[in-house]
Amino acid sequence: MISSDGMPRFELYGFDFWPADFQGYLQTLAPALKQSHFYWTPDDLWALQSRSALVLELASDSPSFLIYQDYEAAAEVFFVFVSPLRRRNGLGRQMMTWAQHHNANSHLKSWTLQVHEQNLGALAMYEALGYQVQRRLDRYYRDGQAALEMEARGIGLAKS
Repeated sequence: MISSDGMPRFELYGFDFWPADFQGYLQTLAPALKQSHFYWTPDDLWALQSRSALVLELASDSPSFLIYQDYEAAAEVFFVFVSPLRRRNGLGRQMMTWAQHHNANSHLKSWTLQVHEQNLGALAMYEALGYQVQRRLDRYYRDGQAALEMEARGIGLAKS
């Protein structure tokens, strides 16, 4: 959904309060998920709702979303999906920034994530957001491919 100022509008859903129709949308993504770097199934993603927050941006029938979990002093991004129709226009960066600044836990000192080492577009976005590679995780994905663990410090304080 686009706001009146032309910017994307995001909604934050807490644990166990994800929109019911989101599960159906995840099922429609199954073919794309299988062919991408994500290696998550729709059921894997839906199972995260009991312990994770969802940031959802709705744009017609192709929503983009981010799933993360916050711990005592850190948050971990599990999944970022930008609709293929909306890629390369800054939406992923806007969604990450929005999540970091609207998180209810103002005590967060860092955000971490894992990204496929060959996903150059995502790597560039995360680096631009202040994430730095911490280590390489060999055979991280189901197909044996490696991931890079990245961390950003000093972001995510709750702001209005």
